[in-house]
Amino acid sequence: MHQLVIHYGELSTKGRNRKSFQQRLAEHIRLQTKHLENIKITVNHDFMHLLWEHTPVAEIVEILKTIPGISRFEPVHRVEKDLEQIKNKALELFEELTIKEGDTFRVVAKRSDKSFKYDTISLQREVGHVIGERYPEMGVDLRRPTHTLSISIHQNTGANLSLVSYQGLGGLP
Repeated sequence: MHQLVIHYGELSTKGRNRKSFQQRLAEHIRLQTKHLENIKITVNHDFMHLLWEHTPVAEIVEILKTIPGISRFEPVHRVEKDLEQIKNKALELFEELTIKEGDTFRVVAKRSDKSFKYDTISLQREVGHVIGERYPEMGVDLRRPTHTLSISIHQNTGANLSLVSYQGLGGLP
């Protein structure tokens, strides 16, 4: 099953109207993807999860780029909130890349689940360390890396990892 996390920055600042904006955005996404099979949208406080099975990721990406209200979105890979699983998935994702000489990377972590054993800095260091060991030809660049691995730790949904992020149109739905 494929997954995307959709961020809608400005909507979360709209106070009591936020829920109606979120519903409107979810409805726009449903309308634009109605020709596709088995699309499931879950609305959370600051983001939406989009789940589907058969459609290529590239087709979904092109659809989402045209929908107002989306600030950015990223295909994610979900694992349990376990450091070893996170490290293994991070290495899997980097194995899919074509790494060229001079490529650099960084790891960016966020934790909405503060009960997770590692703080964001420790998590970034641990995961960055295993990537650096596996790919010694890649340097670390925290300002303008070639590849950014994003890790989000959530209370109910586990850990989401992503190496790709797309800009949306922004604005309101």
